[in-house]
Amino acid sequence: MMDKLYLYLDIFTLAAPLLLSFDKKVAFYKSWKYLFPAILIMAVFFIAKDVIFAAYGIWSFNDDYLIGFRLLGLHIEEWLFFIVVPYARVFI
Repeated sequence: MMDKLYLYLDIFTLAAPLLLSFDKKVAFYKSWKYLFPAILIMAVFFIAKDVIFAAYGIWSFNDDYLIGFRLLGLHIEEWLFFIVVPYARVFI
């Protein structure tokens, strides 16, 4: 289980806000057409920074807690972090 900890944290962080987005009183899904472009624009800059910092060894990630799939040298869990956390924060 520990080998997927970061992925589980991403999933658990997203679960409640995503499910509650469809609640009739909240109806947060109606804001998605504005929210997701903003999240993606922000994510481009932070993911690019992470890719560069990881490539230069400025920081790294502990492979014991990751599933191992990488894109541009950055773990998929880190990519998801920059979508999941902003979504959860704006939802809250």
